Amino acid sequence: MNRRILALVLAGVCALAAGVAVVMYVGRADDRAVVGQEPVKVWVTTKAISRGTSLADARKDGAVVEDVAPARAVPAGAVRDLGGDGLIATSEIAAGEILLSGRFSAEKAGPETLSIPSGHLAVSAELTDPQRVASFVRPGDDVAVFFAPKGGGVAYVLLPRVLVLGTGMTSTDGTVKTDKRSEDKEVSTQVMTLSLTPDQSVKLVAAAADNEAGNLYFGLLAARTTVPDDTLGSALPKQFQSLLPQMLDRLEGLLSEQVSA
Repeated sequence: MNRRILALVLAGVCALAAGVAVVMYVGRADDRAVVGQEPVKVWVTTKAISRGTSLADARKDGAVVEDVAPARAVPAGAVRDLGGDGLIATSEIAAGEILLSGRFSAEKAGPETLSIPSGHLAVSAELTDPQRVASFVRPGDDVAVFFAPKGGGVAYVLLPRVLVLGTGMTSTDGTVKTDKRSEDKEVSTQVMTLSLTPDQSVKLVAAAADNEAGNLYFGLLAARTTVPDDTLGSALPKQFQSLLPQMLDRLEGLLSEQVSA
């Protein structure tokens, strides 16, 4: 009888201890879940802000607003006190970004610096909208560069994959005449800067040096897309492919005339 009572007492003590342990574990789990979820005030962009934009203009345009976010989602260096309206955006700021320290500065925005890989050069070319894939190419993208000689109906790969370092100012000073009866029309052009090896630089400069010889075209590359080096393509249908050697001979003659002129 005494043994039975003792066993019941021990069972009750064990059950009570287990219950207390469960309650303590759940309480700690709740505490862990709450940690980092407390709201923190941050400044967020509602639209893209161009480099050199004043904070006053950004606020007036509604591009910068105060918001709250969970503490664990706020990056280190997030701005809590935005500062005075005289500050200037030091770089391009994307929409939906939590502002970090240094995005707006009292210093006037100077020339944008380029990070050029060792052994490379920064080389620029001026391209029209179709040549530069409209406005889709951004710094950090990889592009293939093609060259299409004028009047030949052929094109080839000049550079199979190169890095875009930066995009310069857009201009509408250029003009083009589509035919004898049409009037000159403004053409939008933009300077694109690439990271090139010395050998690649010579190729690009030679191709871009004379607009009468032909045109450069960029192709925006996906991460796993490859373009065979020095690939030659023709717009001729298959039944006219036999004319390609003649066209190349003519192109060679035209280019020789341009060089010797």
